Amino acid sequence: MEPVVGRIEDVEEEVVSNAVKVYRRWLISRVHGSENFAIRLFRIEKGGMSPPDSHKWEHGVVILSGSGVVTLNGREYEVKPGTFLFIPPGTEHSFRQTGEDDLVFICIIPGYAVPPGK
Repeated sequence: MEPVVGRIEDVEEEVVSNAVKVYRRWLISRVHGSENFAIRLFRIEKGGMSPPDSHKWEHGVVILSGSGVVTLNGREYEVKPGTFLFIPPGTEHSFRQTGEDDLVFICIIPGYAVPPGK
């Protein structure tokens, strides 16, 4: 296996189909040889949001830019650059952009949660 070095802007951005104005880039995943984790970059445009969701796996999230509200099991948390979150398995979660700039964050998930082809 070879190391991978890349640039975010070179990774295809895809629309997150079940959300509003939410986009995702798979920065590191199975296609790069990573079996244990995936790193994704999300961007939520002004007025965008993800619907409530929960999974059998944990998430690690770091807010890079913009502002928003993250709802975890019904409790709202304001987030801004520098905020980090640990989302345990089974936690209902959603993200909503607030403010003027896109909400941009890194989300890390375990390798077994990566869908085929990603």
